[in-house]
Formats: sequence, C-alpha cells, structure tokens
Amino acid sequence: MIDKMHQFLSETSRHYHGKISDEEAKERLTGKEENSYLIRDSGRAPGKITISYIKNGKVKNKRVTVRAEGYEYEGKLYKTITELIGKSKLREVCIHPTAGPFMY
Repeated sequence: MIDKMHQFLSETSRHYHGKISDEEAKERLTGKEENSYLIRDSGRAPGKITISYIKNGKVKNKRVTVRAEGYEYEGKLYKTITELIGKSKLREVCIHPTAGPFMY
C-alpha cells in the first residue's frame, strides 16, 4: 500500500491538495474555469480520495477507493489516477488541474 501511495503522490503532485475539507476544496476551486479539478484525501471515508471539480458553475465531488492494485471508481479498477481520469466518465469533467500546495 505504501508503494501505491508513493505512485499516487508522484502522479498527482501537480493537483494533489492533501487533507482538506469540502469547504476548503470549494474555496480553492472558486473562480477557476469550468472543468477545473483537484484531488484530495476524503475527509469522511478512510481509504478513499475525492476528486472535486467544477461542473455548471458548482463544485461536485466523486470518491475513489484506493486499493493495492489500483483505483476503483464506479465498479471499475484503474491502474493509475491518470488512467482513471482519462478512461472513465471523469474525462468529461476533469480537464484543467488546479495546482496544489505541494507543487514545486
């Protein structure tokens, strides 16, 4: 699981925002263009991450289960976050990554 977390962090460092609340995610996305998104730890569901994005001017959230073998979303397993966003329904709403505080 540690390897999966290292892979996750290296793959998402540009748009990973860590453990922030729904409200903080909303604040960080306010004023961003349609289909902007960020990735954060789920505050309500341990072992999951949340992808927060703007759709029709409102912030929406989707939870993703982190597994040793990949990321599960809507009953399908993806090897990487990039694959999940590129091959799932999220590809239509997650277009513009929002840089997180971990970007150097």
